[in-house]
Amino acid sequence: MASEILMSISKDDHERAKFRSRRKYETDLFSNIATAEARGEKKRSKETAFEMFGDGENIAKIKKYSKLNDAELAEVLREFPADIQNKYSFLIT
Repeated sequence: MASEILMSISKDDHERAKFRSRRKYETDLFSNIATAEARGEKKRSKETAFEMFGDGENIAKIKKYSKLNDAELAEVLREFPADIQNKYSFLIT
């Protein structure tokens, strides 16, 4: 009788540990996917801003469509030659 109870408790502990392990794996997986998606979205936003800077769009439109802040836009702008950077020089400090 006591050995059956002991086996039941041990089995329950083992099952709980397996469940926690699976749950942690799933949580980590979802977190990694969300992080990758956010990075992809940010990369696409920077690509959009890059194209718009190259086309000479105004800064309000670039901000609207890229959804990047001033620091992020300045980072993108640094990839351009000086003549284009000068047009948007107020972003680069």
